[in-house]
Amino acid sequence: MTKNNAFAGIFSNRTVGFYIGLVGGLAAIASLIVYFMYGNASGDGTSLWIVIPLLLVVAAQVITLFVDNDWIAAFAPAVCMVALCRFVIDSVYTLVGYFFNLTMFGDLSMMPWIAKVCVLIAITLLALIVSAFMRKRKA
Repeated sequence: MTKNNAFAGIFSNRTVGFYIGLVGGLAAIASLIVYFMYGNASGDGTSLWIVIPLLLVVAAQVITLFVDNDWIAAFAPAVCMVALCRFVIDSVYTLVGYFFNLTMFGDLSMMPWIAKVCVLIAITLLALIVSAFMRKRKA
Protein backbone atom coordinates (compact mmCIF):
# COMPACT_ATOMS: atom_id res chain seq x y z
CA MET A 1 0.00 0.00 0.00
CA THR A 2 1.64 3.21 -1.17
CA LYS A 3 0.69 6.64 -0.07
CA ASN A 4 0.67 9.49 -2.57
CA ASN A 5 2.20 12.32 -0.56
CA ALA A 6 3.32 15.57 -2.20
CA PHE A 7 6.25 15.97 0.19
CA ALA A 8 7.49 12.41 -0.17
CA GLY A 9 9.39 13.29 -3.35
CA ILE A 10 11.12 16.23 -1.72
CA PHE A 11 12.75 14.14 1.00
CA SER A 12 13.42 10.97 -0.99
CA ASN A 13 16.85 10.36 -2.47
CA ARG A 14 18.55 12.78 -0.04
CA THR A 15 21.93 12.50 1.63
CA VAL A 16 23.25 13.61 4.99
CA GLY A 17 24.43 16.91 3.43
CA PHE A 18 20.84 17.86 2.63
CA TYR A 19 19.70 17.19 6.17
CA ILE A 20 22.61 19.14 7.66
CA GLY A 21 21.58 22.07 5.45
CA LEU A 22 18.01 21.63 6.62
CA VAL A 23 19.22 21.85 10.23
CA GLY A 24 21.07 25.03 9.22
CA GLY A 25 17.84 26.50 7.87
CA LEU A 26 15.95 25.61 11.03
CA ALA A 27 18.77 27.09 13.12
CA ALA A 28 18.46 30.28 11.07
CA ILE A 29 14.77 30.46 12.00
CA ALA A 30 15.68 29.92 15.66
CA SER A 31 18.36 32.63 15.33
CA LEU A 32 15.79 35.06 13.97
CA ILE A 33 13.39 34.34 16.82
CA VAL A 34 16.05 34.78 19.50
CA TYR A 35 17.39 37.89 17.76
CA PHE A 36 13.91 39.45 17.79
CA MET A 37 13.63 38.59 21.48
CA TYR A 38 17.05 40.23 22.05
CA GLY A 39 15.93 43.34 20.16
CA ASN A 40 12.80 43.56 22.29
CA ALA A 41 14.73 43.02 25.55
CA SER A 42 17.42 45.56 24.72
CA GLY A 43 14.99 48.22 23.54
CA ASP A 44 17.25 48.98 20.58
CA GLY A 45 15.17 47.15 18.03
CA THR A 46 16.61 45.05 15.24
CA SER A 47 18.96 45.67 12.35
CA LEU A 48 18.00 44.89 8.78
CA TRP A 49 21.65 43.90 8.21
CA ILE A 50 20.98 40.92 10.46
CA VAL A 51 17.35 40.11 9.68
CA ILE A 52 17.60 40.16 5.88
CA PRO A 53 20.64 37.83 5.62
CA LEU A 54 19.01 35.34 8.00
CA LEU A 55 15.80 35.46 5.95
CA LEU A 56 17.89 34.90 2.82
CA VAL A 57 19.44 31.83 4.46
CA VAL A 58 15.97 30.45 5.16
CA ALA A 59 14.90 31.21 1.58
CA ALA A 60 18.03 29.53 0.19
CA GLN A 61 17.35 26.41 2.23
CA VAL A 62 13.75 26.34 1.00
CA ILE A 63 15.03 26.61 -2.58
CA THR A 64 17.35 23.65 -1.99
CA LEU A 65 14.26 21.53 -1.33
CA PHE A 66 13.50 21.79 -5.04
CA VAL A 67 16.78 22.75 -6.75
CA ASP A 68 20.26 21.33 -6.20
CA ASN A 69 22.57 24.22 -7.06
CA ASP A 70 26.16 24.83 -5.95
CA TRP A 71 25.72 28.61 -6.07
CA ILE A 72 22.89 28.46 -3.54
CA ALA A 73 25.03 26.22 -1.34
CA ALA A 74 27.80 28.86 -1.42
CA PHE A 75 25.41 31.81 -1.05
CA ALA A 76 23.79 30.68 2.21
CA PRO A 77 26.95 30.59 4.39
CA ALA A 78 28.15 33.88 2.88
CA VAL A 79 25.04 35.80 3.86
CA CYS A 80 24.94 34.05 7.23
CA MET A 81 28.46 35.36 7.86
CA VAL A 82 27.21 38.87 7.07
CA ALA A 83 24.57 38.48 9.80
CA LEU A 84 27.07 37.13 12.34
CA CYS A 85 29.67 39.83 11.64
CA ARG A 86 27.10 42.60 11.80
CA PHE A 87 25.72 41.31 15.09
CA VAL A 88 29.21 41.15 16.61
CA ILE A 89 29.92 44.68 15.35
CA ASP A 90 26.65 45.93 16.85
CA SER A 91 27.48 44.23 20.16
CA VAL A 92 31.17 45.11 20.37
CA TYR A 93 30.83 47.61 23.24
CA THR A 94 29.02 45.09 25.40
CA LEU A 95 31.51 42.34 24.48
CA VAL A 96 34.48 44.55 25.34
CA GLY A 97 32.80 45.65 28.55
CA TYR A 98 32.16 42.05 29.54
CA PHE A 99 35.65 40.74 28.84
CA PHE A 100 37.50 43.74 30.32
CA ASN A 101 35.03 44.43 33.14
CA LEU A 102 34.16 47.93 31.85
CA THR A 103 30.72 49.46 32.00
CA MET A 104 31.25 52.59 29.93
CA PHE A 105 29.26 52.05 26.74
CA GLY A 106 27.75 48.56 26.61
CA ASP A 107 24.91 47.05 28.57
CA LEU A 108 26.30 44.05 30.42
CA SER A 109 22.82 42.80 31.28
CA MET A 110 22.38 41.95 27.56
CA MET A 111 25.38 39.61 27.52
CA PRO A 112 23.32 36.39 27.91
CA TRP A 113 21.16 37.42 24.95
CA ILE A 114 24.23 38.30 22.89
CA ALA A 115 25.77 34.93 23.67
CA LYS A 116 22.57 33.10 22.67
CA VAL A 117 22.30 34.93 19.36
CA CYS A 118 26.00 34.48 18.56
CA VAL A 119 25.91 30.76 19.33
CA LEU A 120 22.76 30.17 17.27
CA ILE A 121 24.07 32.07 14.25
CA ALA A 122 27.42 30.27 14.60
CA ILE A 123 25.63 26.89 14.63
CA THR A 124 23.70 27.98 11.55
CA LEU A 125 26.91 29.02 9.83
CA LEU A 126 28.71 25.80 10.71
CA ALA A 127 25.86 23.63 9.44
CA LEU A 128 25.68 25.62 6.20
CA ILE A 129 29.44 25.40 5.60
CA VAL A 130 29.51 21.65 6.20
CA SER A 131 26.43 21.18 4.03
CA ALA A 132 27.93 23.26 1.21
CA PHE A 133 30.74 20.72 0.75
CA MET A 134 28.47 17.69 0.73
CA ARG A 135 26.17 16.18 -1.88
CA LYS A 136 22.48 16.85 -1.47
CA ARG A 137 21.10 13.99 -3.59
CA LYS A 138 21.99 10.34 -3.87
CA ALA A 139 23.59 9.39 -7.16
